[in-house]
Amino acid sequence: MTKKRSYGEGTVLEWSGAHSPDTKFRARRRVLLPNGKRKEVYGYGSTARKAVQDREAKVKVAIAKSPSPVTMTVRQLTAKWLTHKSKQQWKRSTLKNYAFLIRHHINPYIGDLEVSKVVPEDIQTIQYRNIDRGCYRTAQQVLTLLRAAFEYARKLYGHNYEMKNPAADIDKVAVPKVDNPRDEPWTLEEVDQFLHLAKYYYDVGRSLYYPLYYTAFAAGLRIGELLGLRWSEVNKIPIEKTDDFRFSIKIITQRVLSHNEYYEDTPKTRSSIREIPITEEHYELLMEHAELIKKIKETLEWFDDNLVFPSFSGHAIQSRNIRRSFASITQQLSLRPIKFHTIRKTYATYVTRSLISKNKFPPKVLQKLLGHSKVDVAMNVYAKVIEKDYLEATFTPTLPEPLELNECHETESDDEESLSENVIFDEVI
Repeated sequence: MTKKRSYGEGTVLEWSGAHSPDTKFRARRRVLLPNGKRKEVYGYGSTARKAVQDREAKVKVAIAKSPSPVTMTVRQLTAKWLTHKSKQQWKRSTLKNYAFLIRHHINPYIGDLEVSKVVPEDIQTIQYRNIDRGCYRTAQQVLTLLRAAFEYARKLYGHNYEMKNPAADIDKVAVPKVDNPRDEPWTLEEVDQFLHLAKYYYDVGRSLYYPLYYTAFAAGLRIGELLGLRWSEVNKIPIEKTDDFRFSIKIITQRVLSHNEYYEDTPKTRSSIREIPITEEHYELLMEHAELIKKIKETLEWFDDNLVFPSFSGHAIQSRNIRRSFASITQQLSLRPIKFHTIRKTYATYVTRSLISKNKFPPKVLQKLLGHSKVDVAMNVYAKVIEKDYLEATFTPTLPEPLELNECHETESDDEESLSENVIFDEVI
């Protein structure tokens, strides 16, 4: 007689849908998880015993992934929160950055604490540790992450359990503003010197970077946008009802380096998907570059990925090689060192100056060119004041010709006191 199964023991049957001898038996069990939800767990094996063993191992994993809100640790909460965010189409680089913060700046200190036992002092301790190391931005990011994770837990479990957000009332980290000379845009003379030497190396065949540098200065692209640019995104468009053309670069992808891993992704924000006008001279330079690439293809082994700025093998250039070359040319010319990203600020500054000189400067134009989601980011960060413009920022009203007193004031009395009163009254007005 077959032994009657106990409640919760589950079932073990030969599986009609088995695809191999290793899945001949299937064990099923409905499990009540610590978070109050029920879940069907299945295990498979060549024998009934192996199927049960597989099922029980999966039950343990399911329970570990769904802890009770009362006993859930910060480590478990942040893992659950990160999984939740990954389903919301967050950018891969953002998720990797949050995972890095959790792994290195949260879990080592409060990861094993139960969520219900975390107090604001625990979070402030992490903040102070980063601030003491001078990592203000890291301290700010950790606070933002923990605030979001605890709020997620409060919304998820707060209807059944009393849960508070210990990070909610902690003040944001004040990041000190430090003037870095490497953030100051180059002058036009410095730009010309740099491009002149970069073009020399390009002409003698030592480097393929000159068109990339020129495009960086002339279009203000981020380094990832430059490295991900393809020929299908360089456009020559006829203007309706004329024989003329307009030229542009369309940004729809970027090449990202995140924690030592390169991959292609959509641009930084929705606003970063944009079309940037370029001059005909710039377009012709890119077409000459395309002809050079065709010649290189004929003589070297080539990986064709249709990139505008490839390496000598056709593969994408690594961003660190661009930065290394940029720093090398800067040093050879004894130019003031700047970051590669400061090229964007240089572009923004001189585009702003050009538009103002033409009386055509709605700030929205600069925002669209740079691909920012807010106008104030472009204006406050990138449109640096040029020293020459600063020194010329004066206003000189037209000085009136001096007039005789009797031309300005008519009095009925020749009395000196009466005249004085009229003059004082006129000055007050």
